[in-house]
Amino acid sequence: MKGDGMNIDYFRGVGIGLLISWVTGALAYWKTGQLPLSLLVLECALSVIFLAISFFMQ
Repeated sequence: MKGDGMNIDYFRGVGIGLLISWVTGALAYWKTGQLPLSLLVLECALSVIFLAISFFMQ
């Protein structure tokens, strides 16, 4: 069924998005050691990088 494939793709996308957010948060926390401004900047930079990678993946 067409709807089942769309649901699987939706949940796969949500799962990938959650994984990306967890990885970027963990890397930012590890890299900065809880410095608020640098944590925010690194989080934004990593999010842009991971979004660009996911955009170019099939």
